[in-house]
Amino acid sequence: MTGSPRLPDFLIVGTMKSGTCSLRDSLRMHPDIHMHPREVHFFNRDENYARGLEWYSQCVTAGLDGQSAATTLIGEKTPAYSCIPGCAQRIRSAIPDARLIWIFRDPVRRAYSHYLHRRRTGYELRSLRAALAREPARVKAHGPATGYVERGKYVVQIEEYLRWFPLSQMHFVLFERFIADPATELGRITDFLGLPGFAAHPPRLHSHPSRSPGLVPGVWLARKVFGKGHRVHRLAMKLGDAVPGRRPAFPDDIRRDLAERFAPFNHRLAELTGLDLSPWRSP
Repeated sequence: MTGSPRLPDFLIVGTMKSGTCSLRDSLRMHPDIHMHPREVHFFNRDENYARGLEWYSQCVTAGLDGQSAATTLIGEKTPAYSCIPGCAQRIRSAIPDARLIWIFRDPVRRAYSHYLHRRRTGYELRSLRAALAREPARVKAHGPATGYVERGKYVVQIEEYLRWFPLSQMHFVLFERFIADPATELGRITDFLGLPGFAAHPPRLHSHPSRSPGLVPGVWLARKVFGKGHRVHRLAMKLGDAVPGRRPAFPDDIRRDLAERFAPFNHRLAELTGLDLSPWRSP
């Protein structure tokens, strides 16, 4: 590769379990956008970051036609960028003009979805109540990415990015409005990116079946013994997905407690971004 490596023009930096995959898939339909189909995890994983910008460029430009490269915007989506310490500074160093897209979901519902995800992938054995009670210890030991509550404090994450980027380089989307009216929200995003509008198919929601209670320990054990992504771990997850299961309860008292805990952060989020968060107050 000659000259400076071609890097993304924009990033979907967050947030996990808030429709980032659906948003990426919708944007990939735009004729002037090229996006990697998976999360690259360049800025949040030291082993990838150490490979350098040439490696990152090869990832995000893979499959891009050379003739259209000059007029195509490149995007990348890794929601861990929003919450892992140091990512904002690394992005600023590599792509100071990057446009940053954030999509937020009701943090109460996001926390529950995150809990279900970690059960499915073999990281969580506890009940929701016990997992929430243990969150401070889990976050201290394994970082903010493991926090069901921590990752829902969106304004804290934005404030970290504001140390490195101006607000004018950020665009904010509500998951609930994106699903209800994707054409309008995608139009706002393309305006932010300086692109013409386009006719996208309705977004496809990415969801996984709930893990049957009896299979959760097996998936956890497979991950623990063989490691994440090992064929035995993948097989255990596949078998678990094939077994119908009931979702763990989401008791009303936990919902109310989470809503109260998130309220001051949501208030600050609305003030900072100008977002109307009224969809989050609906039952």
